[in-house]
Amino acid sequence: MKNLNTNQSFPSPSPESDEIAYKFRDEISRAIAEENNEMTLAPDYSSYSIQQYTKMLQEYLHLQEVSPADLTESILPESLLTDKLASIDDDSHLKQNYPAGYMIQIAPIGCSTQGSYHSEDEIAYGDYLRNLIRENKENGKTVSGFSSFPNFVHKLLPQELESCSFIVKQYDQPQDHIISQSDRDRIKKQYTQAFNKLKEIFRNALVNIDNRNY
Repeated sequence: MKNLNTNQSFPSPSPESDEIAYKFRDEISRAIAEENNEMTLAPDYSSYSIQQYTKMLQEYLHLQEVSPADLTESILPESLLTDKLASIDDDSHLKQNYPAGYMIQIAPIGCSTQGSYHSEDEIAYGDYLRNLIRENKENGKTVSGFSSFPNFVHKLLPQELESCSFIVKQYDQPQDHIISQSDRDRIKKQYTQAFNKLKEIFRNALVNIDNRNY
């Protein structure tokens, strides 16, 4: 959890970072407009590089003063993983939030569905770290986790982040209200692996980056 000074003003994001945020907004607008149509092919998006995307996160999460060496830990602190794992243990709707047969891609998304900043509370509680629930098939959509309207926001993410995902296996019991501890432990293990992979990708992207060139 981050401590934010509510009286602090932050520099405006760069036009490049705004462009990324607006792409997320535009994709959700497109998804809403297409709600009643069966769009099966993803729009022809070009994903952003990990460096471009990290810069957007830095600016939209108000981390401009954080050095590249410390940025990964600021975006993805271990306390955030601890909170996410605790939520898996406490989740009475685990089978809805982690549906069997679907892909879960964890990804930090620095903006809201409107392409604007997250609130200070959302940033403080790490709500920008999303569980994108994706159809496990070619041209599969993101069906939940960022918007309730099926969309292709995952196509905007850096390609490297595709590996920060896992397939939810079948649960021990078919009844929605019965969730075994082994189910929870399995998902926690998969989530931890995806989270650690995410941190590794951002660390590698930020190695030896000088602020003047970032």
